[in-house]
Amino acid sequence: MPQSPSELYSSHATQAVQDLKKWLWIVSAIGFGLYAAVLNPLYTQLDSNVTYQESFITYALYYLLHGVEIAVFFAAFAATVYAIWRVGFAKASSVWVTYHIVTVAKFLVNFVMDCIMDGSIPSPDFFFNRDLPKILPLLLLELAQYWGVILIAVLVIRGKKRKWQLDVLLDGDGAGDERSLAFPITKLFGLKNPVLAASFGIALFFGAVRVLMHLYYQLVLLVYTNKTDGALIITVDMISDVALALVAYLVMVLLLSSFDKKEITQLADASEDSVA
Repeated sequence: MPQSPSELYSSHATQAVQDLKKWLWIVSAIGFGLYAAVLNPLYTQLDSNVTYQESFITYALYYLLHGVEIAVFFAAFAATVYAIWRVGFAKASSVWVTYHIVTVAKFLVNFVMDCIMDGSIPSPDFFFNRDLPKILPLLLLELAQYWGVILIAVLVIRGKKRKWQLDVLLDGDGAGDERSLAFPITKLFGLKNPVLAASFGIALFFGAVRVLMHLYYQLVLLVYTNKTDGALIITVDMISDVALALVAYLVMVLLLSSFDKKEITQLADASEDSVA
């Protein structure tokens, strides 16, 4: 007996998350690989050279390498929201474990490339004595940011799904099927939509983290040099952080919509094959 669209959507969840895991592997491996193996070493070499320190290419490389890194962040955030939406936190482990592995690999590749650029041979002793004390805090901070993303996605989506399930019990079929709760996305902002609400919370969190990082930098600067970058630069940094949070939200919405459209296409093909 053919499955209904709602049953087919529910049964396809595991496969959808597996496909998303493969997509995240590719995107994050390419993005972080480019960042750690090419852009960051090149920027470090140019920035340490007096001839190129203030050049346009050095500034362009700086923004390009951070832009690539942030693009991977946004891709991982969207993939995490979609996977948690489809199967919940535990069953979405393949997605968030993927991100953890690739993030650790990014830092290890950075270490290897630093050794190569210094003309030294990478070794465990060298790593544990020189690099690990510098790498570990940065790695933990980056993973802590991601766990903040996971926490927001789990709390928001789980809460809104429970409300939807209660509505289904009270209203029966009138409450609609599971997919209709979030997709298709019909408006840009909507806190009743679980994936939009989670994305909005994550974008706010991401912006807040960046604001705090900039403020922390200014505090360190004040402590060690007795001065800051000045009101104009600080204001520009804060505005940039808010703008980047908005970009994060828009990119996540676009990716979430594309994930859903791809899955619906797969479901349509599977349905046609089953009928045939």
